[in-house]
Amino acid sequence: MIRSLAFKWIRILFRCWKDRTPYDETTYQRALAIRRPKKSDKAQAVELQWKKVAGFSKITLASA
Repeated sequence: MIRSLAFKWIRILFRCWKDRTPYDETTYQRALAIRRPKKSDKAQAVELQWKKVAGFSKITLASA
């Protein structure tokens, strides 16, 4: 967890240094909102099943 947090801060600080701009939380939040997938009101259920393929078990989508 600390490593991932440090990685994010290094990327943020490097970008600030490269662009010669101070850190701005609103800019970071805006960029995150663009990258995050939109949450839908209705979550769709997905059915999975195990299938044997060449002697190995593999998880696949269940056929409708």
